[in-house]
Amino acid sequence: MKLGDIYLLQGPGYGSKPRPVVIIQSDRYVYDSEVVCLLTSFNRSEDELSVAIQPSPLNGLEKPSWAICDKTIAFQKEYFDKKIGVLTSEEMHQIRKRLIRLFEITEEDFSPE
Repeated sequence: MKLGDIYLLQGPGYGSKPRPVVIIQSDRYVYDSEVVCLLTSFNRSEDELSVAIQPSPLNGLEKPSWAICDKTIAFQKEYFDKKIGVLTSEEMHQIRKRLIRLFEITEEDFSPE
């Protein structure tokens, strides 16, 4: 599992059918879970913390979707069904920008104390 991969997820208490998620956890950290953004096909174009993703052979999505950057969650790896695709570097850049805004990460956060 790698940053930007899209998987179908069937977790406990997480809907009645497998749902797509995008992995947002760095590849440097290997745990028994992965941090993801939930994907939805409901139009969230007015939401400043969502990123529009158009379906493509690369990402495996069947309809226009939105990465909901304020809906991040960690799931145990056993709940990931199968990889369906991967996002482009530009789509991941847009997700990163929303996560930076959501968590108010600034340049000072990377400066030595």
